[in-house]
Amino acid sequence: MGSATGAERLQIRLYDLLAHGWDLAQAIQIPARLPEDLAEQALAFAQAQLSTQSRTGRFAEPRPVEETAPAIDRLAAFLGRPVPPQL
Repeated sequence: MGSATGAERLQIRLYDLLAHGWDLAQAIQIPARLPEDLAEQALAFAQAQLSTQSRTGRFAEPRPVEETAPAIDRLAAFLGRPVPPQL
């Protein structure tokens, strides 16, 4: 992970926990009802951090997702998870 401040490490942990919460919701086929404001914050941080770093061994390339999708779905897609289309 290199050098990071405590605040940055907290943000990394936040997007990690949110993404895994989304993974669990997908696995048991329930809506991922996670805090939208935290997902927006985590997405912005992840985009700023990961846009300049190698994803090899950490994340797949970003996947397509609707711009109007909930922030948690956009975060999951940015982290390389396939997001099912909204019905």
